[in-house]
Amino acid sequence: MAHTKSSIKDLKRTKKRTTRNRGLKSKMRTSVKKARTTIDSGKDDPAVSMKSAIEILDKMVSKGIIHPNNAARKKSRLIQRHARIVLGVNAPKPVVKKKVVGKPTIETEKTESTIGTETTESTVGTEITESTAGSETTDTQV
Repeated sequence: MAHTKSSIKDLKRTKKRTTRNRGLKSKMRTSVKKARTTIDSGKDDPAVSMKSAIEILDKMVSKGIIHPNNAARKKSRLIQRHARIVLGVNAPKPVVKKKVVGKPTIETEKTESTIGTETTESTVGTEITESTAGSETTDTQV
């Protein structure tokens, strides 16, 4: 429970902001969902619903309700969906990156031969693999 006068005021302000932001976020989600269904169904003009959703997303960013990158991601996905379904453009689908366990590293060693003044380079590769538990690591020469 808040003890000081300022913390009590902060709680009141937070409560007001939360209720306001909840309604605005709901409006944003509804408009994005409506744009998606319009694009998928192809009944109404999908460009109009997509434009209104993008305007609402931009308004939420300007009010500080969502992060700019969040809005950019949602807009990009809407535009890609519109291009893929309505326009028939073969736009790339979002790529999900997979986690890499261990990367092989290659080191170069310089050795000088005793015959003449030749310098040769040889590569020695070290591959590091990790178990799924992450507790064991082994080094193997390639």
